[in-house]
Amino acid sequence: MAIKNYVNMETVSATPAFGRKIECKTKINVRKPVMVYIILVPDPKNKDPKKLKLENRAGIDSPGRAMLAKMTESDGTVRFDLFLSTYANDKFSVKVAKEKKGHKGVKETGVTHEVWKKLYYQTSKMKASFDFPFGRVLGEYKKHNIELEATRTEIVPYKENLETDDLAAYRAYFKKTKTPFEAHIVLIDRQCDAKRFSSVGEVTAQKTFITIPPDKEHWPFQDWIVNTLATDTSGKTATPTLTRTTRNGKKGIEIDLSSSGLDFTTAPVTVGIEYKVLAGEYTGDASFPPNVFIAVGKPRSDESKSKTVAHEIGHAVGMVPTRGHILQYSNANGGMGSHCHYGADPDQKSIAQGGTFAGQYTNGTCVMYAYSSEHYTFCDTCKEFVREADLTKDKMKNRGWG
Repeated sequence: MAIKNYVNMETVSATPAFGRKIECKTKINVRKPVMVYIILVPDPKNKDPKKLKLENRAGIDSPGRAMLAKMTESDGTVRFDLFLSTYANDKFSVKVAKEKKGHKGVKETGVTHEVWKKLYYQTSKMKASFDFPFGRVLGEYKKHNIELEATRTEIVPYKENLETDDLAAYRAYFKKTKTPFEAHIVLIDRQCDAKRFSSVGEVTAQKTFITIPPDKEHWPFQDWIVNTLATDTSGKTATPTLTRTTRNGKKGIEIDLSSSGLDFTTAPVTVGIEYKVLAGEYTGDASFPPNVFIAVGKPRSDESKSKTVAHEIGHAVGMVPTRGHILQYSNANGGMGSHCHYGADPDQKSIAQGGTFAGQYTNGTCVMYAYSSEHYTFCDTCKEFVREADLTKDKMKNRGWG
């Protein structure tokens, strides 16, 4: 019989599968107290315990102890504590023998304990119709024995767009009920940041075209005009009709004063415009733990959406560590924060890891690569850190996710 044991959870007597320490007992066929040897039996596919800190190893009565000699009770009952390792995907069983080599008078407990970890998430949606392929994300973490469990779904006020400065307010819709960790996954429509520009100039024709900065994109929403006013030399004013358009490959704004009634005959008309352009659009944001914002309004594949959620939860569990991870990189090589450049170009060590490459990595294939992609799975290097991650209450709180 196999039992999932969630080693990051606080021990609760009503939930025996919670906690790293398991109170065990078994019984051998004797008529008086005898000395027996309780022997830890790790699965052959387990992580080499020598690669774990002593306190993170499995053991009998204490971490790292592979065997314990103990007297049975008079009826042959023997009680002991089994400490599981902290490495998700490890498996352990226990046998009791009458001699150290474990061959004589062996009693198998018949139970295999699997090391799992559990995290929770609440979903908030701006529209009930907003959907997300959670199965892919849950399946990816399940591969590493991390179980993501939904707690509730809420409908929150709709806005066509949230700028980054608007995100913090959505913390109020989070109704945390679980520990050690519950994420708040918020399905929003779009997340775009604006940059404002002002233009004041004189026009001599009823229709005039002005360009926007060539490195900027048109603001994708209807509230792109902040303020505009045209004034002729007599002091008469009118509101121009503004249209975003492209001419000869250049993005810009057409100013139409043909129905303004302003006088162009004696002098140019002065036109002032304040408008928004797109400073950046984002597929997700985890800057306000435990909120993970996912923009589902911009058309993209299920793989790309899954990448965003799996990536942000990856940050919550401590990815990507700066120590020991040979593919880790930081802001100096692109992106914001700590990421992984597995599969990216060029295949060179990052500045953060002592390399000399100072450019931006492209086309990474790990879920922890900084930019949007179709890849929502952990690379082999990240996988080890994810499985070993400390997801206990105190550790999650220290990361800002508790």
